[in-house]
Amino acid sequence: MRESAPIIESKFTDTNTNKRKNLEWIRVQKSLKELTGKSREITQLKGFWRRTKVAAKKSVAQHRRALQATGGGQRPTSPGDDHLKIVELCPTDFVIEENLYDSDAVPQHVEVIVLGGTEEQNNTLYDIDEDEILPAEEPAEQQMITVANVHSEEVKKL
Repeated sequence: MRESAPIIESKFTDTNTNKRKNLEWIRVQKSLKELTGKSREITQLKGFWRRTKVAAKKSVAQHRRALQATGGGQRPTSPGDDHLKIVELCPTDFVIEENLYDSDAVPQHVEVIVLGGTEEQNNTLYDIDEDEILPAEEPAEQQMITVANVHSEEVKKL
């Protein structure tokens, strides 16, 4: 299945790709018959593959939730090797969505942005001694912008 997965799992649905997918399922059917001696219908193979992927997704998702659980205890067991192989074969089915505003999301990348200096200063790391730290400046007063303010400014322009 390792050689067949890129073709079978292709998200394209044009005529040529669908023909390749059907030919690949026929090839999988023949190789399975050679290995086991039993003939299976292609619809049976497709159903088995779909159920196996669903089981792998469920196992990986359950493991991810268990890693985020609070309360201590032992580290949860990793999903089985067969499920991890399916994750490798079908990477588009196991996409981790990222959202900065999701409180229970698994952070994949953390980026720290420092504002207030030049681009060169913000991209440079410094070793600073405590006696070099200056007191913080008072922030400039900010004006609150409301719909009424914008509307009155537009009326003044007329």
